[in-house]
Amino acid sequence: MNSQYALTPSQIELLHPPNDTSRNNMRLRNINEISRLTHVAQQPPPQSDRSDSESEVEFDLTAQPTNVQRTKRAVDDIQLHQMPLQIFHVRRGFRYRFRIINAEFLNCPIALSIDNHTLLAINSDGYDFEPLEVGAIVTYAGERFDFVLNANQSIGNYWIRFKGLMDCSDQFTSAFQVGILRYEGAGETEPNGVLGWQHKADGIELNAMNRGSGHPDSLTAAEMTALPIYDTVPGVDRDALKPVADYKFFVYYDFYAKDNPVFHPGDYYSFNDSLGKTNKLYTPQLNHISLKMPPMALMPDRNNVDDSLFCNDTSLAQQGIDCRKDFCNCHHVLQVPLNSVVELIMVDEGFTFDANHPFHLHGNAFRVVGLERLGSNVTIEMVKQLDRYNLLKRNLDRPPIKDTVTIPDGGYTILRFEAYNPGFWLFHCHIEFHAEIGMALIIKVGDNDQMKSAPKNFPTCHDYMPRDGEDEIEEDSGEDKNDNTATSAPITTPSPGGAVAQSAQVYSVLSALLVLGALHWSRLAAVVGIH
Repeated sequence: MNSQYALTPSQIELLHPPNDTSRNNMRLRNINEISRLTHVAQQPPPQSDRSDSESEVEFDLTAQPTNVQRTKRAVDDIQLHQMPLQIFHVRRGFRYRFRIINAEFLNCPIALSIDNHTLLAINSDGYDFEPLEVGAIVTYAGERFDFVLNANQSIGNYWIRFKGLMDCSDQFTSAFQVGILRYEGAGETEPNGVLGWQHKADGIELNAMNRGSGHPDSLTAAEMTALPIYDTVPGVDRDALKPVADYKFFVYYDFYAKDNPVFHPGDYYSFNDSLGKTNKLYTPQLNHISLKMPPMALMPDRNNVDDSLFCNDTSLAQQGIDCRKDFCNCHHVLQVPLNSVVELIMVDEGFTFDANHPFHLHGNAFRVVGLERLGSNVTIEMVKQLDRYNLLKRNLDRPPIKDTVTIPDGGYTILRFEAYNPGFWLFHCHIEFHAEIGMALIIKVGDNDQMKSAPKNFPTCHDYMPRDGEDEIEEDSGEDKNDNTATSAPITTPSPGGAVAQSAQVYSVLSALLVLGALHWSRLAAVVGIH
């Protein structure tokens, strides 16, 4: 799925509310989609693959070491890559609304700035907030931000700068790119100013990476202020901001040195037996659980699934399973009643890597009521203790509304929402590889009979794996083999000592491949091991 995400084009659809008064205050709206297109599948390092900013044409994200500021002309880079720079045309004296859509799929937050201009940030993830004048906006995978640019500078050309962070930072690839803001009447020349990753924008940085509140040069997402028009919007209205939520969940994570059977089957290629650091894959998990996707779509087939087969850290502990020690892989579900107020306290323990994870919730927006960094790392026990003493900062006075948010490394982010939308909703890290290997969970809102019924003849999908003890090819029993309503293999819960039972044949084949293709596996592990 992550390869499809990287290699296929995307389409942008915008829905305008009828009372969008800002539409009359802007001369023009520009849409920027910032994304990455991999040139070669599974070719390391993925951080240096192309990143595109798309409105009419696309251009490469430059990935060059920048210990010395780059002085070669941008047009030389154009000739090298055969891709033109994006140019945005503006007229002096007018204001322009830009929509930024971060469609990245790896760990590469992007800081956007425009030389000699400030950005008036007004919207994130489709929800307006009190305008903030900033010098740069950082976006993470899945996030959207809108800002207004006032074309009030001298007629000329100005660099629009895109600076890669985290895996795209100077620690790895110093990846950056530029576009051009061209005033009407300016010559068709490139702007002045040295190009390079080391460039730092003036002014305040909004949505800064791995920073808490209270800094004079940066603002967190939690420091934005929502407009009062959302006080009656279902899911994020005033009820979601009552002093104490109905349900509170701590969801913590890190990269863990475990024998993940997909990458480190313990009997053949355990984590500790792997040769070389690049051959070790640390597994990112939520509450030490990797999400095992169910064998059918939960919404239309919900009556065929026994809720007792769902798991979370509480249910596993009641079974005597220690997921801190063992690898747990199951249908990770948090269940809440319809219309209950839910609080999620997300904690990035931050011990293994200096990393960052943006999280996205389907089916419901949320209020960001708190976001702080406590240090380079923190334990879930420390955060729980702070909460017991009411020392976790919460702002319940018009906190911002989003559906995607980052959690600072060694810190926490607190989310609030009213579970008004019945169904099964995925909550996942928006770094695609992390989500693919289980850094996600499912929030079940309401009871089965409170959910909408699937339309008649709605197609269903199952895994169609053979049951244990059955041959893959069975004799014709007279049943319709194309009947897509047939039940799938039984769902099992984790057993002490490891993950949900998997096919022994699969592991045998995998083991053989590991032995016969050690060199190839080392190269593959180097790719997937990048956090």
